[in-house]
Amino acid sequence: VFVGQYWLPLLSVSTIDIAAMTVLSLARHVAEASDGAFDPTVAPLVLLWRESRRSGRLPEQVVLDSARALVNWRHLQVDTLRGTIRLNRPDIRLDLGGVAKGSILRWALATLRSRGILSAFIEAGGDLALGEAPPGQLGWDIAVAGMVPGPRFRIAVATSGPAEQFIEINGVRYAHIVDPRTGLGSTTGFQATVIGPDGGVADALATALAILGSDGQQRLLAAFPGYRAVIVVPDAADPRRPEAPPANRSTIPIP
Repeated sequence: VFVGQYWLPLLSVSTIDIAAMTVLSLARHVAEASDGAFDPTVAPLVLLWRESRRSGRLPEQVVLDSARALVNWRHLQVDTLRGTIRLNRPDIRLDLGGVAKGSILRWALATLRSRGILSAFIEAGGDLALGEAPPGQLGWDIAVAGMVPGPRFRIAVATSGPAEQFIEINGVRYAHIVDPRTGLGSTTGFQATVIGPDGGVADALATALAILGSDGQQRLLAAFPGYRAVIVVPDAADPRRPEAPPANRSTIPIP
C-alpha cells in the first residue's frame, strides 16, 4: 500500500481491518465507475512519473510500457463480507493517495464528534471536512469557484488539478496527477472541486474528474447522488492543453 513516499506489497490474499477495507472498497468502486480514470493500482506509474518530474524528461517507452502493464484496477478484488482483498497478480502495487486524505479527514471529524466536539473545521492539503456550524452561526463560510457562496456544514470539499503542481516537458504541461490510461501526468488542465457528504468519495471523485473529459465527468458524477462538482477549465487557446473546452467557459458546474 502506498503511503506518502513509501509503498508495501500485499500478499495475494490479505485480511485487513475495517478502516483499510472501507478505503479499498471505495477506491475499487470509483475505479469501476470512472472506467479506470481513478485507479488504486497506479503506484508503479506514480513512482515513474515522480522520477520524470525530478529529471524533466519523459520516461522511455519501454519502461513506461512495463509500468503500465502492472496497472489495472480489475486486479484488485474486495470482499467486504469476509474482510479480505485479493490481488490477482503478485506484482500489483496500490497507491491510495487519491482517496486516503479525504477518508482521514472524515475519520478525524468522527473522532472529534465521538468526544463531544460537534462544531469543527478540518483542512489538509486544501481538502476540507466540515462538522456542525459554529455556535450562533448558520455554517462555515467557504468559497468554491462556480458555486453559490454561503454557509455550509456537515460536508466535505476536495480539489484536484494542476493549478500549483505541474511540469512542462517539450512544450506540454503535465499535471502531477497521473492518468492511468497514458501513464503520464494528465494534460487536460482541468481542476475539479467536489462537494458532498463523504470526504473519501469527494477526494476520489475530484481526482477522476480532473482526468476525464467532459462527457465522462457528467456520467461519473451521475453515479454518485448527493455530490456536486465544479470544473475549472484551461484556456482553449493554449496548445499545451489539447483537450481544453471552449475558451469562454472558465468554470463548469456539475449538479
